[in-house]
Amino acid sequence: MRRTKKFESNLCKAHAELWERCSKSVKLKLEARNDFKSDVHDDPISLLKAIKEHSLNYEETRCDMRIIANAFEAYFNCKQKENESLQDYTKRFKIARDVLHSHLRGVIRMHKIIKNDSVHDENDSAVVKHLEEIVDERFAACMHLKNASQEKHGSSLNNLNSQMSLKNNQFPTKLVNTNNALDNHKWDKNRNKFDKDKNKNNNNDTEKDTPLSFVQNEDAMCFKCGSKGHRYPTCPKDKKNKLQKSEWWINQPGNSEKFEQWKAKRKV
Repeated sequence: MRRTKKFESNLCKAHAELWERCSKSVKLKLEARNDFKSDVHDDPISLLKAIKEHSLNYEETRCDMRIIANAFEAYFNCKQKENESLQDYTKRFKIARDVLHSHLRGVIRMHKIIKNDSVHDENDSAVVKHLEEIVDERFAACMHLKNASQEKHGSSLNNLNSQMSLKNNQFPTKLVNTNNALDNHKWDKNRNKFDKDKNKNNNNDTEKDTPLSFVQNEDAMCFKCGSKGHRYPTCPKDKKNKLQKSEWWINQPGNSEKFEQWKAKRKV
């Protein structure tokens, strides 16, 4: 009786542990099942079977080729979302990869790359299998790096490509190494934003601090109002810079031709 009670209590604990590790989307799918309350609830074995069914997208009525095509599509198109963390993206990528391997009953076999390996031996099945696993891991690492957010980690991929052009192959060969490399890489988005703001401030300071000589002002034409004697940054008619570029004198129909004529006369 004690063993029976302990077994029943451990079943509930195991079910709670599995349920806690499920994502929100998986929980919603499981709760929408007709047999959730009768079979899946408080039964860890049934819960594991239901999770596997939804993870592999298994349906007997569907075309088997269509299922494999969807598995390939999910694997190749598994990209990091805008507000998604690296850990969540890596977890989704691994799940998509495992689903594809389950349908293929093994890894993706790339015979051309395997044959180019120096230790390749067609007569040794163990060596061929080991090379297939290594090549599949390299391909997964490349796909994981390629599908990562380019706004955050784009410079890392560019650096690897530039090193590859110098015959210095530094591409990670394992998915774990790729994840560590991306995790240690600083985001590019904040740095680009900082560089843009810095350049913008430098341009504004240059326009404000660089005084124009009398000759430059006398020969200049303002793009905003079309008057002569000053330039557009110091236009007296638009001190507060309220005019949009579409409203400038130079952007009005026919004025660009007048400016070119005036420019030609000034050269003569």
